[in-house]
Amino acid sequence: MKPRYWFFAVLLSLTLCLPLAASAESGEAAHHFDWMGFAGKAVNSTILFGGLFLLLRKPVAAMLRKTSASVQADLADRRTRADEAMAGLDAVARRLTGVETEVEEIHRAARQRGQLEGERLAADGRVEVERIAAQAKAETERRLDAARQRIRERVADDLLNRFTADFIATPDPDRQQRILELNIDRCGEIHEAS
Repeated sequence: MKPRYWFFAVLLSLTLCLPLAASAESGEAAHHFDWMGFAGKAVNSTILFGGLFLLLRKPVAAMLRKTSASVQADLADRRTRADEAMAGLDAVARRLTGVETEVEEIHRAARQRGQLEGERLAADGRVEVERIAAQAKAETERRLDAARQRIRERVADDLLNRFTADFIATPDPDRQQRILELNIDRCGEIHEAS
């Protein structure tokens, strides 16, 4: 046996013997302090706590080591997760900075596209205005030509009616000849003017 177990074996035997001796003397001296009872209780307590210490020292130490290792592993895991979270926060901060730049780029591109679209619409508008103006001019020319034609036809009809009236109203053949020549000259002038 190991020397410390011998020590506890001796203490155990003393613990068992001392209370017996103390009970024998307790009848003699009831009026003074019982040193033997006190010593017996002290030895009993020492043996009890010493035995508990010897029995529980290794399991308690193992439990404490295991708990300590678990706490250290938990702390290391939390540090790792905290580092990962900080790295994630840094990535989010960089992304947010990038998002602001992206938003500014999107705004700039949208303004540029809007300006180009405005210029394209203005150019299309100018082309459309020119097309409408050309159509209006062509329509105006067509209407003017039609109006001139109607005026010529009316003037021709009026001249013919006048010539017929003058011709019928004048029975003189020389005069009819002059009216005929005059009207022919007028028709030539009208034709040249148009």
